Amino acid sequence: MLDDEAHQKEKLKGEIARLQSQLLQLGFEVGKTKQQIDGFGFEKDAGGLYSPTSLVKHQQQASGNGEKASVAKLFEQGRGLQKILSLLEAEVTDARIHAVKIVANLSSEDLIVAQGGIHLLSMTAANAEDPQTLRMVAGAIANLCGNDKLQIKLTEEGGIKALLGMFRCMHPDVNTQIARGIANFAKCESKASTQGTKVGRSLLIEDGVLPWIVQNANNEVSLVRRHIELALCHLAQHEANAREMISGGAIQELVRISRDCSREDIRILGRIEL
Repeated sequence: MLDDEAHQKEKLKGEIARLQSQLLQLGFEVGKTKQQIDGFGFEKDAGGLYSPTSLVKHQQQASGNGEKASVAKLFEQGRGLQKILSLLEAEVTDARIHAVKIVANLSSEDLIVAQGGIHLLSMTAANAEDPQTLRMVAGAIANLCGNDKLQIKLTEEGGIKALLGMFRCMHPDVNTQIARGIANFAKCESKASTQGTKVGRSLLIEDGVLPWIVQNANNEVSLVRRHIELALCHLAQHEANAREMISGGAIQELVRISRDCSREDIRILGRIEL
């Protein structure tokens, strides 16, 4: 029996090494240029939120950088992308974590979404239990939430429901990424409504997210609370959302935000929306 267990352990180690080798071959440029790649997916705006930026834009800025160009070329051509996405479903946790890490760093890519990335991230969110995987999946979906071209796909393909479903983990780092995603989505929608490219109620309201937002607007975790407060203020900017916000108890939260929020800029925003 001990021999069998040792054999299984060695076999599992070999499988992990093989899968990690595949990921290194497909995405080693991502690891080598992690700081630069982080810049592709996480840019702070004036409100303190992280919103994804276009990989193409950064490619142009880094046209003389061979490493960045090779990353862009790898993913633009889709070489290896399906392999990485398929590893999101790997039974070996280490392989799955490495795959999620690569996708999270490049999750603003339309190509990833076009090849079923939202569905695979949602499946991973539903099946994973470890906080490390859930945090990275939530972060990847949160990045997508800031891409105005993907918002309908996110709701239609279950990305928002998958994001909220990960709240079951109750880990503050996971929940912060979830809240960041909702804030990014609300901010992106608000901008589109202001520009006249979106009309009607928020997709978050259509998708039944408002009760969750109201419930967590005063979350005990400060980063979660800040993101949700911002999301609520963005939703309040547009009259099409007014009826649901009034009936859903959001106005009381806006009053609290305008009075008690620790961030002055959010307090001011709350007062403006009231």
